[in-house]
Amino acid sequence: MKKYIRASTEKPAKIYEVEVNRRNVSPKQFFDYCASRFLAKAGTSIDCWISYEDWINPLQPEDYHRYEHTDWDPPATEVIKYQPYDCQIFLSNAYNFILEYEFGATDYDGQGYMYAVEYER
Repeated sequence: MKKYIRASTEKPAKIYEVEVNRRNVSPKQFFDYCASRFLAKAGTSIDCWISYEDWINPLQPEDYHRYEHTDWDPPATEVIKYQPYDCQIFLSNAYNFILEYEFGATDYDGQGYMYAVEYER
């Protein structure tokens, strides 16, 4: 029986993918809606990635780093970004989680975007 090796340009199969855009919502309304969509699509809690308290925490130190894992087989890029109302956790060909919110004209509403995808490894 022949063994076929997947070409490195092909992405592995997705376990789940969730994308949400919301406008004219508070940060809590946005997070709660994302949590419900995430649970429905991924079958697990959004808290596996980030909690609401950590996401809105203005005292959380801003952290951004990008690292190229050239010694991995295959090589992979890792990006981690934590800021209040802005989170991205990415590992190429493994997962990408983005949760960002921008306030509108008031401190009570705005718009948000969430994207989460995880691939088979």
